[in-house]
Amino acid sequence: MQEVHLGDLVEPMVWVYAEDVYRFVQPSVWSKYGQIFPRVWAASAFKGAFGEQLTVPNVRRHLDNNLNWLDVMATEDRKFTGGFRGIVLTGWQRYDHFAVLCELLPAALPSLSVNLIATSHGFFNASVQGQLYQALNCMQTPKYQSWLNLDADPYLWDKFSWCFFPGAQVFKVTARLDATKRDVDAYIERVTKSRGWITDYNRRHNFSSPMRVDEDLEELPARVHAVTLLMKTAREALSEWFDDWTVGEWLEERVWPLLHSLHKLQREAESMKAVRYWPARPLPLLPELAAYGVSQPSSISDNALDTDTGGGGT
Repeated sequence: MQEVHLGDLVEPMVWVYAEDVYRFVQPSVWSKYGQIFPRVWAASAFKGAFGEQLTVPNVRRHLDNNLNWLDVMATEDRKFTGGFRGIVLTGWQRYDHFAVLCELLPAALPSLSVNLIATSHGFFNASVQGQLYQALNCMQTPKYQSWLNLDADPYLWDKFSWCFFPGAQVFKVTARLDATKRDVDAYIERVTKSRGWITDYNRRHNFSSPMRVDEDLEELPARVHAVTLLMKTAREALSEWFDDWTVGEWLEERVWPLLHSLHKLQREAESMKAVRYWPARPLPLLPELAAYGVSQPSSISDNALDTDTGGGGT
């Protein structure tokens, strides 16, 4: 590289998104770069670095990445005759061409604001809160007289869901999606895993108590309504920024699976409720178990006992 004078032709940009920059680029590497290149760039991230399926950046982690970069730049700058040119805050929207969408730009503007202020000032504390809240068009309320709590609110949903920056509606949709997904997942987990009448086994065999199924379905319509409303709200918010291809991909990846799971659960539950005559136990064995040495007996003795040990007796 010295022989061809590469340092006169290009300026390297060193990319590290993790909090611990030195873990990936040790001091000895900077010394070697300094022998070749008079100037160097740093590259951090404000989104698209901590999870392929995140919908909003973890601001706590991105801020740590950027502040640590400032420390590294201050320490390693003397090794270059021209020093560091600056730091570039990157923001990926996919990890690669085949990956699904990660954090969208509108939902990442709070993270971008926090990290731009931190890198331009060289620090990030309550002394810049007025600048931050003004930049994100936050209301003049007591909520915005106090500083951020990134440990308790790393995505800043609580702090900035009441601000009016461009993209705020998309940002709010990500918070609503998170709450709705946790609620739907908890409901499906409860009625299919914790309870005993709409399990995978019940649905495979179309075998359950209609009364119990009705009990477990009581809360389903409210959740279908919540997800349907989320679909509409998300479409409206995203359509202000993106074309139908992007809107459709985001809804298919993020919201549609929730609705699909609820509808599938409802269809299979209604099928079990429609049964009027039930076979005596034992029920047919799962054919796939034969590969593991468990197969349907060729015949069952006429005087075999019902194996049901529940409240129905034998």
